[in-house]
Amino acid sequence: MKEASNGAEALQVWDQEGGAFDLLFTDMVMPEGISGSDLCSRLSLKKASLKTIITSVYSSELADDEGVVDPRVRFLSKPYNMAGLAALVRECLDRDRSAS
Repeated sequence: MKEASNGAEALQVWDQEGGAFDLLFTDMVMPEGISGSDLCSRLSLKKASLKTIITSVYSSELADDEGVVDPRVRFLSKPYNMAGLAALVRECLDRDRSAS
């Protein structure tokens, strides 16, 4: 697991690690001008199989307004608990394996 504090840093980490990620977990609103949906779009172009969880205090409708309608992208409303996050991560990763 790698962490980044903003979208630009996430893109750098992606490149440093050669895109060796199966799942992106990001907030919808981030500092430095790259939103979570923009980050998702950019990284999905680099790796079509990338699964994404976008979280926000805003509603899932906002995520849809931002263009997050990709079936590989799941939305998690804040506040959330760790059990809910863990279950969603497991679901995303298991779905990835069953699609292979």
